[in-house]
Amino acid sequence: MYELENEHIKVEVAAKGAELQSVYHKIFGLEYLWRGDPSFWSKKSPILFPIVGTLKNDQFFYEERPYHLARHGFARDMDFKLTHRDKSNVALILTSSRETV
Repeated sequence: MYELENEHIKVEVAAKGAELQSVYHKIFGLEYLWRGDPSFWSKKSPILFPIVGTLKNDQFFYEERPYHLARHGFARDMDFKLTHRDKSNVALILTSSRETV
């Protein structure tokens, strides 16, 4: 989990899915994101890539060859790598792997 914070806001970002976990206003005591409830939907703000939604039969065709792609793609379930972090920024990247090619 990566945290960014100043006198007004605290932000949390998870490496899995590069998912924003929290945007908390410290002065107002207000959380701006859904906190997640596994009985409904446990995610909060996932990166949906390369698609948003569902494909018919969870597949697409490229050059006449079928490929499986689950609802909302694969990025939300992958671990992103930290490429930069400082007091006010965090940058994460997802590189190709056996699962994404």
